[in-house]
Amino acid sequence: MDHKKQKAARNALKVSRRPPNVFASLNCEVASYEFDIGLDVFDLDKFYKETGLSAVHRNWSTVFYAHDPTSGYHVHFNGRITGKRIELTVAYHAHSATRPKKGPFAETVMEWLGSFFRKPTVRSWVNARFSKPLATWRSRFNLPFKVTMTGSNAEVVIDGISLDLPKNPYGALHGWLTKYAKNFMAMVLLTRPIVFAKFKIEDEVPLYSEALNIFLEEVK
Repeated sequence: MDHKKQKAARNALKVSRRPPNVFASLNCEVASYEFDIGLDVFDLDKFYKETGLSAVHRNWSTVFYAHDPTSGYHVHFNGRITGKRIELTVAYHAHSATRPKKGPFAETVMEWLGSFFRKPTVRSWVNARFSKPLATWRSRFNLPFKVTMTGSNAEVVIDGISLDLPKNPYGALHGWLTKYAKNFMAMVLLTRPIVFAKFKIEDEVPLYSEALNIFLEEVK
């Protein structure tokens, strides 16, 4: 085997040994965290100083990319000040294309954000969206289904539905499910306590995927 073929074989082996990232392995597209808090909970002066923003900036938006290319996600960070409250969104999106040299990085953005909070734990609204393949997942109820419209004989096909969820250990409150040709688009709304110093998206996404089992099931 010549040198070029040996190098290609080594590179292929490295790729095959990479563990699949949590977004790809669980078919997660987005996991978004929303915080709506009083300014007494957030050190705005420290935030302005570290980011280079000033009091004239009442809205901001940026993107944090992963330092490790195998992480498989990037983060959209948005903020807005309204009166004496601040709204923050940290949205983890599947795929990451660049490797920045300076942080904060996508892997550490939640810990970085927590450094401005005056509380170590804050409750957040979490929205998680998945694309589960029909080949390995099925709905726990009949979907799609046909209904006859009132006042006519016309039939329509309902291929998606919204669900209020029963009490569960995940903190999931609401779910949405739509069936497409090759996949289910499944979303879940949860309320979760976020411990900034210990936060790892790799530990969170599997819980959201498990919450889908309330209305979806994996085909064994």
